[in-house]
Amino acid sequence: MIVAGILTPLENVMTHVLEWLHVTVGLPWAWSIVVLTLIVRILLVPVAVRQIHSMQSLQMHAPEMKAIQQRWKGDRQRQQEELMKFYKENKINPYASCLPLVFQIPIFIALYYTLRHFDTKILPKYPHSSVDWLHLVNITEHTAVGWGPLLLVIYVVSQLTSSYFMSNQMQSSAQRAMIMVLPIVFVPIWLRFPSGLMIYWVTTNLWTTGQGLVSRKLIPRPTPPPKRTSRTPPKEAVASNEPAAAPSSSRPVRTGPPRRVKADGVRAEATGETVGEAKWAALRELEQLVPGLDRESVRFQVLSEGERGLLGVGYVPAHVIAHAAGGTSATTDESEAASSAREFVTRIADAIGADVTVAAVEREGVVTVTCAGVDLGLLIGKHGQTIDAIQYLANAVSRTAGAEHEIVVDAAGYRARRTASLAAVARRSARQAASTGSPVELDPMTAVERKIVHEALKDDPEVETQSEGKEPNRYVVVVPSHVAV
Repeated sequence: MIVAGILTPLENVMTHVLEWLHVTVGLPWAWSIVVLTLIVRILLVPVAVRQIHSMQSLQMHAPEMKAIQQRWKGDRQRQQEELMKFYKENKINPYASCLPLVFQIPIFIALYYTLRHFDTKILPKYPHSSVDWLHLVNITEHTAVGWGPLLLVIYVVSQLTSSYFMSNQMQSSAQRAMIMVLPIVFVPIWLRFPSGLMIYWVTTNLWTTGQGLVSRKLIPRPTPPPKRTSRTPPKEAVASNEPAAAPSSSRPVRTGPPRRVKADGVRAEATGETVGEAKWAALRELEQLVPGLDRESVRFQVLSEGERGLLGVGYVPAHVIAHAAGGTSATTDESEAASSAREFVTRIADAIGADVTVAAVEREGVVTVTCAGVDLGLLIGKHGQTIDAIQYLANAVSRTAGAEHEIVVDAAGYRARRTASLAAVARRSARQAASTGSPVELDPMTAVERKIVHEALKDDPEVETQSEGKEPNRYVVVVPSHVAV
């Protein structure tokens, strides 16, 4: 009775809409329910868009979430805390996918009471109107009466179909099985509900199925994980047997003949707005792993051609894997500095349990160590803290040995993506500061990340940047030029 009282205003609204559709539009009562359902679903489109955004975020961050679950699989409480922290940092609402159901529950209950009182409140006003649907069922009678069970079968089939299309790929097999079984479990209960409610649910499920077909185009599907690779670099056909000497203060000279590295089995993944951009990025990554590789020998595998989306909703980047053709090889003059850096990073990766392939190349006094493989999320760490620490240690060890070159540790283009992301954050903050006239404080960053923000805005005449706070919580403040001190 309390629920009925709370939903009385909604029940009255639905009654007026049904009467308007029947009297003014001239629809039979059953078809009025169908149209009412469509109106409700159209009103819920913004909620459905939020649901799509939520599913996109969950699926695109699946590797990081699985890494957290694996890391804390022995501590469920800590696992949940870390996941909630991850959701907050990445602005993910894991409950947004439930919003359509939450909004539908009061509508369903209100329609139940509307049909329950149909004979006493509505029909007396229209004594000559029919409550039959296709001459098969009476919308006010229980589903168990007459041809009602046939309508219930249609409902179960439509519910299973819509559940299949709208199932979240982040759900476990047990969760998906539960969703598929529930419609069948509730059959005895639905037999006591008015047939009009089954019309409502069948219409809802048909709409949801259509929405699911569209969503499959808009929502990125999780891509299969790359093949597990060795933590050691590609096998060498020719290499010096002498141990690498410690890096010297000058640019190291290669010992022994040039190394010929087998490229067979080496691969690199990348994404981009178009397939062409993704191929180019993947090729660059592959060249980092196998310097000197002949580009003509590379084979591309397109995992996804991407989707432009609709008004920004459903954007999916193109996803490409570049494979070095079997049997090909490339000549690389890996210096002693590059060899030492590669071996150091490989040992660190082994120590933390990251299954990656490590390659290194020295150009113009800078040694770039590139990692590729399955466990890049573990190697990169939260906000790049782990990979930054590895890079710091590699440079510290190199300087201790008297070397002057710089070592950069990267993983599948993380540095470039992080730089682009920080630059975008800086530009958005600059626009906000300029438009509001108030300083904008960014989240705490490392010294390297703060430098990227400062560099991104140094030529912007409308704002100035300054670092405040103490490590490790030092952050950047973007200040409008007219209020900067």
